[in-house]
Amino acid sequence: MKKLITITAIAIGIATATPAVAQRVGVHPILNGGTNSISAGTTNSAQFQNTVEHNLVTLQASAKGHSGTASNVQFYVFRSSDGENFETDPFTVLQLRLSGTVVQSALTNIDTTGVSSLKILPANTNAVVVTNLTLKVRIK
Repeated sequence: MKKLITITAIAIGIATATPAVAQRVGVHPILNGGTNSISAGTTNSAQFQNTVEHNLVTLQASAKGHSGTASNVQFYVFRSSDGENFETDPFTVLQLRLSGTVVQSALTNIDTTGVSSLKILPANTNAVVVTNLTLKVRIK
């Protein structure tokens, strides 16, 4: 009888145990091409990405210029430990070099140890309109 009670208690314990929560890894699109663009000489609104429980993310940007002129697009990255108060100055800047109307791509790894959120601010300080803008974060 004691064995039956013990086995039943173990079976109930296993059946009601809280399952482990999987970390959200993989590629997460933030901006996805198409009509996403940055007008000449402007800064787009900030894009946010939650990075809780991850120590490294990869930021990938791609776009093409609207004319044959070469130019640069910057993606300013700000960190926050609470998701509300972000750094005043960018932690890093991803430079995307555009070359005419061909889609170009750039990426960088970002250390997110102790960081809960990233704020990414795309900026175009050139006279060229940027189209087909994509922005992806790969959480590792």
